[in-house]
Amino acid sequence: MALKDDKVFLARRRPEKSYGGFWELPGGKVEPGEKHESALARELSEELRIDVRVGEFIASGRDYQPDLIITLHGYQIHMESEPRKSSDHDLMRWFSADEVKDLKVPPADVPILEKLQLF
Repeated sequence: MALKDDKVFLARRRPEKSYGGFWELPGGKVEPGEKHESALARELSEELRIDVRVGEFIASGRDYQPDLIITLHGYQIHMESEPRKSSDHDLMRWFSADEVKDLKVPPADVPILEKLQLF
């Protein structure tokens, strides 16, 4: 998760995606044999077209769907540049803790935002 000036970077999922309209911590799937940190850097490069340095582990969250369990591992990241567009999101922006509390976020993101006292 990217933090800057006490704000967190979130992206809104496109309406046609699962959890469409929800604001999430951007990331993606870990490929077989890939470390979480490498997967995060790769996914952010593919989805947001940015380079990042992955920092410390923050927390994990889970979402139990009828046909799968989603496990999200949150890491501090340092963006080398600001994202301009996304393949999976229709909006992206920085939010203060007060603003985050009013957003719809997927269940797996909640424990990570709570750990940083942002939700």
